[in-house]
Amino acid sequence: MSAIAPAIVMPVPTSSTGRCTPTTKYRIMSGAIRPVPAALRIAADTSAAVRASPAMADSDYTICRVAVARTLALRKAVLRPHLSADEAYLPPDATAASTIAYAAVNALDVVIGAAVITPDEPPFGTTDGRAWRLRGMAVAPEHRNRGVGRAVLDAFIAHVAGLGGGILWCNARLAARGLYERAGMSAWGEIFEEPLIGPHVVMWRSVEGLTLGEPVAGAQQPGEQA
Repeated sequence: MSAIAPAIVMPVPTSSTGRCTPTTKYRIMSGAIRPVPAALRIAADTSAAVRASPAMADSDYTICRVAVARTLALRKAVLRPHLSADEAYLPPDATAASTIAYAAVNALDVVIGAAVITPDEPPFGTTDGRAWRLRGMAVAPEHRNRGVGRAVLDAFIAHVAGLGGGILWCNARLAARGLYERAGMSAWGEIFEEPLIGPHVVMWRSVEGLTLGEPVAGAQQPGEQA
């Protein structure tokens, strides 16, 4: 089951607290995941109403731009399970000033899905240098198959579009290949093995630049289901 994503999620600033700066809120209703109307969106770092029941936290989440540090615990747990609790997890993107992070944050302000992008040339090269690498895509196991990963991915596609477009690429786990293909990404090159992690393949797509209000090609639109 995939999220019905908004037409566009434009880049927004990270709050000074590093908490959630909302872009889009999602609610699971009648077997589908739908964006909540703007009038009903809740800022997870400003409203006491966010401190909701576990039942609400289980059915609602907001797509936010967040501080990179907020993504690290989930990314370590999901992507580096071989690391012990006392082993530090500090990927190169964690300290780069150019890194942008988006996350799915539930009503209890818990990150349930996240990834980052950094400017980086793909292995096949580009002609104009406009390329962004998606890294560290992770969704908490108990929140999978609810459209969380697709909603986070769509936020990055829209972010790149809002910056003028270019190439979006990643080293994708084979198990997640379908997620990227449904978002318009294609495989490049041979499958390769990441030590201690498993088989991967390069996935990529071209993202067109757009002006405010235009839909993002390849992103799900309101009323669509994947």
